[in-house]
Amino acid sequence: MAYYFYILGSEQQEKYYYGSSDDPDRRLLYHNNEKKGFTQRYRPWNIVFRYKFEIRVEAEAVGKLVRWWKSKKRMIASKL
Repeated sequence: MAYYFYILGSEQQEKYYYGSSDDPDRRLLYHNNEKKGFTQRYRPWNIVFRYKFEIRVEAEAVGKLVRWWKSKKRMIASKL
């Protein structure tokens, strides 16, 4: 079964959400309709990037790496 790493972009603000799923379109509906969490505040969302992997572990590893890059960038910026 294919698994995807995806990035959602908010139409309202410059916010992004990173995730992985076997069905990114279903997750997009969830993020645009769920009444709680980070994604609720910045709706509506669009899929701005998706990449297909053959196994789930690979997609999740890429998600962790991208989150790490984002955190590292914040750490560096806060020290300037």
